[in-house]
Amino acid sequence: MFLQTAGYFYKQDTVKFKAGYYAGAEEYTRAIDLSQNSAVLYSNRGVFYFRIEQFDNALSDNDQAIALDPTIANAH
Repeated sequence: MFLQTAGYFYKQDTVKFKAGYYAGAEEYTRAIDLSQNSAVLYSNRGVFYFRIEQFDNALSDNDQAIALDPTIANAH
């Protein structure tokens, strides 16, 4: 059985996003489910939401990223 980690889902969504796939943040969400204390994951999903103009979701994720790590630059 293949064990999927937060890093696996993060990489999958990053590849999709760079290829122009903007339909959803499925893998980021799965990664966050597995690693709920990762400011990087929240910040990256926040950037994703911002780029597809889901500003409320972007703000929420970036607020969470800052709460977890106030030094994370992408979330500010």
